[in-house]
Amino acid sequence: MKKNLLSLFALVGLMGVAFVGCDDDDDDNGQSTPVGTASYVGEGTEALQVAGAADYTFSYDENGVLTAITGSGSTTYTITSNPYTITKTDKWGDKEVCSDFRFNEQGYITSLKFAEQYTDEETNLTAEVEVDNISFGYNADGQMSSVYVTSEYFGDVESYNSATVNITLTYKDGDLISISKQSKESGTEIDWDGELKKTSYTEEYTETTEVVTSDKENKYRQLVANVVGLPLFKIFGPLGWYGKGTAHYISRSESKMVTTKTVDGVSKEETEEDIDSYTVKVNDDGFVTEFNGYSIEYAK
Repeated sequence: MKKNLLSLFALVGLMGVAFVGCDDDDDDNGQSTPVGTASYVGEGTEALQVAGAADYTFSYDENGVLTAITGSGSTTYTITSNPYTITKTDKWGDKEVCSDFRFNEQGYITSLKFAEQYTDEETNLTAEVEVDNISFGYNADGQMSSVYVTSEYFGDVESYNSATVNITLTYKDGDLISISKQSKESGTEIDWDGELKKTSYTEEYTETTEVVTSDKENKYRQLVANVVGLPLFKIFGPLGWYGKGTAHYISRSESKMVTTKTVDGVSKEETEEDIDSYTVKVNDDGFVTEFNGYSIEYAK
């Protein structure tokens, strides 16, 4: 479970919180389908629609709502409506499903469900092995300010884990300066040592990340750096679904994570540090064309 949480959100397993049903698009919890204008970068007649990012090409309906994602290789994406759902399927038939979307008036995701599904080759039965419920908060400038996740993981031989992750993002003058993450996890581990052994454990971690921005202005406030580790970021980020980016492009981040794991009453603490650097390319009009090696393309 820890592996899934930390890799999904570079921390993660962002889940969380009980959501209001998605059948009413007029309630206070937003709407269940994307806001078409969110896929545009810039303003007025100068605005450009995001045509693709990384290895993906996007297609839209007449209202600007994303209807298809085409990628290279053996991985496929399927988008269905009523309810709006995006399913990623790999060559083995395993799936990652984003559903239960809620969007605010600006087109930012306020909550979603992220589930990993495994298909057994012999029985052809599909089961959910991890379910993450995630909620997002935004500040007055449209930048993501908080993330809350609750997660459940169902492993082999009755192993089970549950976790919560709480993330706070702090800004100064429009630039992200720090990220704070707290996680609590509990579950059962399985060990084969001549016989089956089940061990219960608890685990907590705190992670602090200091963020450095360059002096290069982010003209259209495009969100291109996945410092938090959000799911399907190379799709949702460029589309504007995760809110606005920083006033200046992020150039570097330094994180420190302290983990305390308790098994059979015995606790062990570990510290892990990480440094990441980011590069960006923009065209003459100020639109991002490449970030850390993945490209972004536009169409009028």
